[in-house]
Amino acid sequence: MVSRQCGRPTMGFAPWISRLKSLAPDPDQAQPSGTPTFSEGALMQSRIRTTTHPWTVAQEQELRRLARANTPPAEIAARLSRTPEQVFERAFELGLTLPRAAHADA
Repeated sequence: MVSRQCGRPTMGFAPWISRLKSLAPDPDQAQPSGTPTFSEGALMQSRIRTTTHPWTVAQEQELRRLARANTPPAEIAARLSRTPEQVFERAFELGLTLPRAAHADA
């Protein structure tokens, strides 16, 4: 089969599928006790990334107050025990404008 975009032969999906099958764990091999399998490990990572404690009304009020006072986002994050990404996301959801983060060389 020749690709119309570059004129070179394409390999299709067969080599990729065989490569993925070779990376999959052997079901006959015993896993050490307590070691998560590949699928369990991937599920645990997705839970860690997406799980966060909900914002309280008091935290939202504090975020509004600090945003009005032009407090740097890193300081807001530290005061609210959140990451700067969480602070930016919540401020955007609430329609708040945060000051730009100060650069180290400024």
